[in-house]
Amino acid sequence: MDSRGLFSVPCTCRTYIYDAFDQLVEVRDASGQWMAKFTYDDSGKRTSMTTANGTIYFHYHQDKVIYETDENGNIITEYTWDDEGNPVSMTKNGQTYYYHLNGHGDVVALTDSNGNVVAEYEYDAWGNILRQTGALASENPYRYAGYRYDEVTGLYYLMSRYYDADMGRFLMRDTFHGFEDDPLSLNQYAYTKNNPVMYVDPDGNFAISIERVKYALKYGLRGWLASYFGWSTADQIVAGSVAILDKVSKAVQEIIKGYKAGKAINTVFKKALNEVLIGRGYKNEILKIVRSQARKIGTKVALKGITKISFWWTDIALFSGYTVIGYYKYHK
Repeated sequence: MDSRGLFSVPCTCRTYIYDAFDQLVEVRDASGQWMAKFTYDDSGKRTSMTTANGTIYFHYHQDKVIYETDENGNIITEYTWDDEGNPVSMTKNGQTYYYHLNGHGDVVALTDSNGNVVAEYEYDAWGNILRQTGALASENPYRYAGYRYDEVTGLYYLMSRYYDADMGRFLMRDTFHGFEDDPLSLNQYAYTKNNPVMYVDPDGNFAISIERVKYALKYGLRGWLASYFGWSTADQIVAGSVAILDKVSKAVQEIIKGYKAGKAINTVFKKALNEVLIGRGYKNEILKIVRSQARKIGTKVALKGITKISFWWTDIALFSGYTVIGYYKYHK
């Protein structure tokens, strides 16, 4: 580790070279020969990668690469993404391929337009690739947790930092210094607070527990429904409404993005719920599911609640308010 706290020789086979902004600009092998070189724009996003095969230029929409070009400006690969930031498709050499992810967000397979598997992957908990097969396995850059993997260096690029799955550590310090009441967050090199199964870190900043956020959202849903049905009936509706929780969980990515932007947690939940429930049109779907479950319960309280329930701004305020309560109750 050098005087700036950067790993420069993490093992006997690699040397990492950084610029004045602590950005990785070159990787060299054991003999001192360069393996890869990188450039960045003013915002810190990586704009090019040069290897023995030539230079690839990256073009972004926000923080997602939407296409790559070669040294002559020709588009060589295009990507599409869903609303939660997951890769959907890759188009290369005139053919489109589709991503398949597991519950952790790992890319486990790639299929062509006919459904044929052209790449498959297996990982350990830290993102080390245990097995990869298929004609496009090496060409597809998006792997573990949807992160971009550099085949030449064996590093994952997480926007603000590079992650070495073999070490289970980042190469650079986190610019976020952690929380005093969360000791594991104070280690600025640790990946996902040393718990990669429960946490994700999509942009190289501090990790957030997806399970904690989901718990908070479930609690918020119960609190909102309780205002119409009472807690007992609300619990029954939520317990029998897996589809509701699927819809509500769509807010998770928005919440994580807002939290990392340094906003107050109550503001983050309100913004996310506005976006998911109103902006993305889930409001009517959720109301339909709630009414259906209430009819199945069939009690006077449930049937009376059906006639009153709505989804106005006051409802969203209740939803977000109880979600914040649930977020803090998760510690107990």
